Amino acid sequence: MTAKAPSKTVKWTSSSKKVATVSSTGVVKAQGEGTATITAKAHNGAVATCKITVYKDTFDTVYQQEMLRLVNAFRAENGVSKLTYADKIQAAADLRVLEAWKSPDLAHSRYTKQGTLGRFFTVFDDLNLNLTYRGAGENLAWNSAYFADPKEAAKAYFEQWKASPGHRANMLDKNFTSMATAYVYNSNASTYAGTSVQLFLAD
Repeated sequence: MTAKAPSKTVKWTSSSKKVATVSSTGVVKAQGEGTATITAKAHNGAVATCKITVYKDTFDTVYQQEMLRLVNAFRAENGVSKLTYADKIQAAADLRVLEAWKSPDLAHSRYTKQGTLGRFFTVFDDLNLNLTYRGAGENLAWNSAYFADPKEAAKAYFEQWKASPGHRANMLDKNFTSMATAYVYNSNASTYAGTSVQLFLAD
């Protein structure tokens, strides 16, 4: 966040310097976990505020934890057992979200490392994950919005999937026992700035 007016005409303050500090030119630096409000007051009395949240963990970790929480709450509401987080396929989720972002037309298909067209689960073999599983599922979503807060991002993509019958079915599938998720964003994208994936396993 930076001032559009000369810095000496704008006064910047933080509601909690333990969470984030802000310089006289509007540069915000995280200091510790928590929530703070950054306020900019112009010389003419105009005021603008921005609420920020600083997490202990990385954006990706918070996104993954929140997505799992949302999915498990949804499953509990529908009488379905909870999923565990599938760290063993995180690399597959990370790769699939990039593939989906770069080539949205392929959807649940992908080009394998041999150059052939295959289904999404071929990513497991390409990454030599040596998995034993009874079934797998994939949810993909594209969105033009940017989310600075990982929990807001997780909620937005979760709601997209929840509103779609096929994606909803994956999240509520009684056979799945674990999942992994990933999110990618690029403001220079021409169509979809953001993409997210959920990968499900029936172990």
